[in-house]
Amino acid sequence: MVLKLTTLITVVLLYNYLRTNEPYGIKLFDLVCSGGVGIAATQLCKTVENVTVFGTASASKHEAIQKLGVDYPIDYRTVDYAAEIRKVSPNGLLLCQSFLGI
Repeated sequence: MVLKLTTLITVVLLYNYLRTNEPYGIKLFDLVCSGGVGIAATQLCKTVENVTVFGTASASKHEAIQKLGVDYPIDYRTVDYAAEIRKVSPNGLLLCQSFLGI
């Protein structure tokens, strides 16, 4: 598997950020989490305790991404994901990541 340098740097920075802020509990939004890099990032996030992952994917992929670590799958085609996140996390998120186009 070949990763772009930007992807590798992003994932390393994400992991370091998560490890640093772990005691506080982290709510993270992973836009497009059903792609290869999004799945890898989600699984990386789940190696750190106190991380809650929200992720967008089509409804047909929700069961698969939940098995891979997404706590709250959101159908980006039919739902306002910002409103869905506010239902579960009224105070918002600590981090939003998107590997779209990487």
